[in-house]
Amino acid sequence: MSIRTVPNYRKLKVAELTHPCPEAGGRSRTRQPRGRLDRWMILRDLLADAWANPGIDRGELVDRHLGSLSPLEADLIRRMFLNVERIFHVQGAEIDLEGASIAFDDDRAGVTTSVHVTFRVTHADGSVEMVRLKTGRSSSSPQEAAVMWSGAEEAETFTDLMAWPGEVEEVPAPSDLEQVLRALVEEAPALRTSGVRPGPACVWCARAALCGAFPTDRIVPSSARTINLTKTDVEGLVQCRRRVAWRRVHGIPRDDGDDDASPAVSQGRLFHALVAAAEGSDTPADTVSDFLLGVAPSEVADMRMMWEHHRHLMDAEGIGVRRLEFPVGLTILEGERADIHGVTIIGFLDMTARDAAGRPVAVEIKTGSPGDTEIEDDLYAVGLRRWIGPDDPIMIHRHYVRPSPPVCEIVELEPGVADLATERLRRRVAVVNGWDWEDPLAVAPSVGPWCGGCEFRLTCESYRA
Repeated sequence: MSIRTVPNYRKLKVAELTHPCPEAGGRSRTRQPRGRLDRWMILRDLLADAWANPGIDRGELVDRHLGSLSPLEADLIRRMFLNVERIFHVQGAEIDLEGASIAFDDDRAGVTTSVHVTFRVTHADGSVEMVRLKTGRSSSSPQEAAVMWSGAEEAETFTDLMAWPGEVEEVPAPSDLEQVLRALVEEAPALRTSGVRPGPACVWCARAALCGAFPTDRIVPSSARTINLTKTDVEGLVQCRRRVAWRRVHGIPRDDGDDDASPAVSQGRLFHALVAAAEGSDTPADTVSDFLLGVAPSEVADMRMMWEHHRHLMDAEGIGVRRLEFPVGLTILEGERADIHGVTIIGFLDMTARDAAGRPVAVEIKTGSPGDTEIEDDLYAVGLRRWIGPDDPIMIHRHYVRPSPPVCEIVELEPGVADLATERLRRRVAVVNGWDWEDPLAVAPSVGPWCGGCEFRLTCESYRA
């Protein structure tokens, strides 16, 4: 009798295999707002109902699915539904409303990974369209495309149906499909290493309060209700709480169009991108020149001037760059037992570095005028402590690169200020714990000059009491 060996595959999602932090794939996570997921599920069910019952009155159909939602949530999903009806036509098609899961198995790595498609549409001409419904603007990644196409049958194609902007995009087969699949399972951080690797994705990670990168003073149970905020969000609470709630709790889609941030803010972001690219390069001068080729001619002189000022300060102080855009922070918990809730605050240091004497230094690059830095100081006083050590002061060099000559402001934070800094941050974010996760209109807006650069300006104007 022959015995067939069945591989014991480790099942990992594509997102887990491609995530830069191995710890992000851990199964234990806190309870976080799920407004985006709930909205997607309701829209999926509404479309399935509409396609299964084409003769039903559309008003009755919409009321059936959206009647219990807040006016804003109902309006968002209604607009997405109408977008799909306008751009995606299924008349005469056979629709599998259960969708499908397409898997790729790698025997050598012992890994299976899959991508789920929401609907399977068989058209009258025999072609089969595998549809991924999305309520945001993100297309399928090259790795997801490779997994889908690895199991594709003849006549099958793949489509991203993006309901909020109202766009349909074909998912093309990668030209280097085999290489993408091989890299997916051979280069995945989740397979090669373990541990925490903080980065920009921490802001949306449901393990941010648990992984240890943003510590708290007690054990965080997976039953805790937590919200992740950036330093910018904490600063924004002083201006408009609704903007922060819509961004981090409810996941309200941005208004159509590009970010309407002020020219000064946009230029600051552009310069930070330039510094990150150049300081992370082996040939900074060439990287700057290449970067500036893609910058509007009216911006080039300012960008080059600020870069020269930045390098002047770095050289004058003998600062050597270690890490760019390095996340630090803390988790603040309230309540006990089944009622534990909290906020994980995450800030991104422009640079971690060493000065001429070899001491650790945090470098913040400022393209504007000096302003209130209390929130930033408090966050770094606590968040950097685990990296600096318990006894050494935290040194922050703020480089103001716009004035001529450029200015460096040095701030020294002694270990003893950490407790006071934590309490000040606790008071600032306390309001977040009382937010209703189900009702995006429960947080009132604050109208002010910041409205001009708000990504929710048009939607918010329609929902003010």
